Amino acid sequence: DTVQYENGVYSILGRSSVDIIKTGGYKVSALQVETAILGHPDIIDCAVVGLPDITWGEK
Repeated sequence: DTVQYENGVYSILGRSSVDIIKTGGYKVSALQVETAILGHPDIIDCAVVGLPDITWGEK
């Protein structure tokens, strides 16, 4: 969760689940996809991010 502390008051701003990609009604863990990709012996490093998509939400 994202929280702001100002003037002695905490405010909950929402979730900042950057590792979750919402696509086609599904929630996909970017960390799990990265782990699967990194399981390939020829892959040294990778990053998985969601890109905005009108139809799917993210892709």
